[in-house]
Order: sequence, then C-alpha cells, then structure tokens
Amino acid sequence: MLGGGVILLAVFATVSGSIRGVHSNKAASYQGDQFTCADGKQTFPISFVNDDYCDCVDGSDEPGTAACPNGSFYCANVNFKGQQIASSRVDDGICDCCDGSDEAASKCPNNCQQLGAHLMEEAKRIRKEQAIGFQQRLVYATDGKAAKERRDEEIKTFEAEVEELRVQMEERETHMKEAQTPAEEAKEAAREAHEAAEAVRTAETEEVIRGEAEHEYSLLDSDGDGDVTTDEVTRSPFSYLVLGCFIVLLLRMIWTKRLLVAIHTCIRYLMSWCSVRPRKYHV
Repeated sequence: MLGGGVILLAVFATVSGSIRGVHSNKAASYQGDQFTCADGKQTFPISFVNDDYCDCVDGSDEPGTAACPNGSFYCANVNFKGQQIASSRVDDGICDCCDGSDEAASKCPNNCQQLGAHLMEEAKRIRKEQAIGFQQRLVYATDGKAAKERRDEEIKTFEAEVEELRVQMEERETHMKEAQTPAEEAKEAAREAHEAAEAVRTAETEEVIRGEAEHEYSLLDSDGDGDVTTDEVTRSPFSYLVLGCFIVLLLRMIWTKRLLVAIHTCIRYLMSWCSVRPRKYHV
C-alpha cells in the first residue's frame, strides 16, 4: 500500500511538473522522462525520483523523502523565507517548514504569512531606526562640517593676525634701525668732536707749559748763550723765585692731569739743580 502511494506521488510530481522538496531554480533537472543524478554518474527513469529509495549516491533523486541520508529538502515557505533542511527531517512528525511541506498534507499548519508579517514589521522597524540613524548622521555631518568651517575660519583669522604682527614687528625693527643709525652717527660724531677738542686742549696746554718752561729757562740762562749751567742756577738771584714758580707750575700740571709732563719737567729741574759737578745742561 505504501509503495503504491509513493508511486502515485512520483507520477503526480511528474505530471504536474512540480517536484516535492526541489528549489525552483533546480526544477529543470527534474523535467522529462529521464533523470540524471546531480553528480552526473547515473541516469534513471523520472519515476525513480521521490520513490522512497535512494538510487543516486549524492541523494539527489530523493529530495522529497528521507530515503537518502545525505539528501536535502527545500521548503518554499511562500510569504516568508525559503529554507533548506536535511531530508532526514522529512515526514518525521515534526513541522520544520513554516508551510508544512516537510510533512504530510494537513499535518502542519501554514503560518508563513504570520511569520512573514512579523518579519516585515521587524524589517520596517530596522529601516525606521536606520532612517533615524541616517538623519542623525546627517545632523552630525552638518554640524561637523560647520564646526570645521568655523575652525578653518578661525585658523585663517589667526594666521592673518600673526602675519599682521610679523609685518608690524618688521616695520618696528626697520624704524628702530633707521632711528639708531642717526643716533649712532651723532654719537660717533660727538665722540670724534670730543677727541678733537681734547687733542686741541692738550696741545694748547702743552704749548702753554712749553712757553712757561722756556720763559723760566731764559731767566736761569744769565749769559744768554742758550745753555744753563749749575753755576748759573746756583748764582741766580731768581733761583728761589724760579723754584717757587716751578713748584706752582708742577702743581698746575698735576692739577690738569699732565702727570707725565710734570714728572718729566721735575726730573729735568732736579738734574739741573742738584748736579754735583759743574756742567752744561742743554734743553
């Protein structure tokens, strides 16, 4: 009786063109009078398909029965997601496919529409959340772009201020250099003028001292021969007067910071005055 039912199932599948447990994209392999196993090794009459006997090594001839341990059954699950299950779960009394196609007719309820509706609601919820996230992302992107533009503008302003300060510093340095140049030139000119004036004063002072010395020397030179001897110095009635004048002259030279000239004059005077033997001292 069971064999007759299987034969009727196979005949119905052949006539109707719909093979139980076969995906629509593989249906062409189960059309015609002959069937070739998926591995291409064997070919049988189409009546061997789903006859509850495993003829193909790969189990492809029994997609709608549990005859082949390595076979697979496809649940169409219209209004929901298609599903591929092991053929060993076919007609085992457990509803694995939501459309109940893995079990005998009317044994399992078809709840694919409910599951599909729930799946659609879940998909809508996910799309809604994604849309909200996308809008928030746009807000973040807009805010980020505006913040970046503000930052770039601040950087440009800062760079412009830095450049302006740099130009001002260069101008100030130029003005300072321009101001320093006349000041330095004036300072140098003043220094040169001071040195020149000092040289003139030194020459004038030395000239005065020279004149006074020559005058005093002429007083000591009693015979007017241009030479002053020790006897002339010791016999001169003006010797003490000359000594006093010499001291005054010496003090004056020291006071005017002509120390070297004073020392030189003092040595000359002492050599003329304190000589131990009469000799001529030529200026």
